[in-house]
Amino acid sequence: MVDTYFRQKSQVNLVAQRVTLRKLNRLDYPAATLPVEKPKSFDTPIQTPALTPSVNAPSTNVSQDSGIRLVKKEQTSEYLTKSRQGEYIQQLPPFQGPRTQSGVVRAFEVGEDFSIPGSIIIAEQVNDWYKLEDSKHYVIVARPQGIMYRRVYNQLKIKSTLLLSSDNPAIQTLEVSSKDIIEVWAVKGFYSTQLPEPPLSLDRMKALVEELKMELDRVK
Repeated sequence: MVDTYFRQKSQVNLVAQRVTLRKLNRLDYPAATLPVEKPKSFDTPIQTPALTPSVNAPSTNVSQDSGIRLVKKEQTSEYLTKSRQGEYIQQLPPFQGPRTQSGVVRAFEVGEDFSIPGSIIIAEQVNDWYKLEDSKHYVIVARPQGIMYRRVYNQLKIKSTLLLSSDNPAIQTLEVSSKDIIEVWAVKGFYSTQLPEPPLSLDRMKALVEELKMELDRVK
């Protein structure tokens, strides 16, 4: 009974013993065991991701201040091969004509594909060919066809071609692949030393019919 009493009392004292935690500091460790932090260096170069260069469309390297240049009919073959050379464009004869707010403007001497032969078409360069509007007039520079004034029907999204129709009934409709097209120019106006003939009005047509009837009656 005595042994049991003292064992239980000692266990109670062991359980009831208070445990005190003490905060450790640097003096409690030997100098050799302390971890040493290396100072951060500010001389390490900053790693930056490499930039991917952008791909630009071919440029003619022609300044916007170069003015309007005229391409004559006899220069067509040469223009097909040198149209992207800025030095060659600067050598073309200047042409005094209206300027647009922005963009490159050029003058082209056209032939029988225009209603007034010998006229000069003034046009602004089109960079996005997908935006060409159907049934609008454009100057198409293509190889080997040359420089053409045509009414365009856009088939680039369907067949990668442009359907070119002429207002001259003697010229057949032509389908040109986008691979053969060098430049496209939107027509802004034309210059000519000849005045276009005015279209016949309805009143004038009625008068001609009456004159024809009178002439037939007189012959009878």
